Amino acid sequence: MLSLTGYALGIPLDLLGMPGCFQHAGLDYVDAYLVAQRTASTLFAVPAQPALAGLHVYAQAFSFAATANPFGVVLSNGMDLTIGAL
Repeated sequence: MLSLTGYALGIPLDLLGMPGCFQHAGLDYVDAYLVAQRTASTLFAVPAQPALAGLHVYAQAFSFAATANPFGVVLSNGMDLTIGAL
């Protein structure tokens, strides 16, 4: 998940059946991958626009895990990515 909205403290997802999980990034952009290994990567192109310097993009990953909780999904920690200028 990628978003321009971040939640520093996280939104608890206990009511959805995901105890101990917190949403740290909004749902602006969600992309799904079928992964056979433990890691996945994707390209994220940023246009060469000086106006974007300092922009924060928030990221978080989720994975389907049927036996982890009643909802069947686990979340990673959130990341705050800052676009820099050279």
